[in-house]
Amino acid sequence: LKSGIDILVGTPGRIKDHVQNSKLDLSSVKHVVLDEVDHMLDMGFAEQVEEILGFAYKKGSENNPQTLLFSATCPRWVYDVAKKYMKDEYEQIDLIGKKTQRTATTVEHLAIQCRSSQRAGVLGDIIQVYSGSRGRTIVFCETKKEANELAMNASLKQ
Repeated sequence: LKSGIDILVGTPGRIKDHVQNSKLDLSSVKHVVLDEVDHMLDMGFAEQVEEILGFAYKKGSENNPQTLLFSATCPRWVYDVAKKYMKDEYEQIDLIGKKTQRTATTVEHLAIQCRSSQRAGVLGDIIQVYSGSRGRTIVFCETKKEANELAMNASLKQ
């Protein structure tokens, strides 16, 4: 963190700890991505997420980060939280419903079966093939433990 980072992946609690201990400054964040936002907010992380977002967003500023929320389901309360941090002209892309706007047809989905012990190496290879040595990548994990294991694995260091 001290030498600067391009991408930060973490649990709300861990990110909040780093911000509160002055190890992380979110004032110049350009993009905020919340994946599985319905689960994250439903699991009681809403307060932590809103507190973290408060460090990156300035009320009434045109330079606030781009906010991307991803969720398989979007109950009404997810939209209510989103409105606090997204610009009025935000876009909603519906992959399942009857909306006319869909994701790009160029998006590829890849499923590779491997042992968990091979996961970091396989991910490293995929990132190298698709993004090159200077590519930027977001990797989503289900647990903090899995995120830590991948983050510390030499196969993903570049």
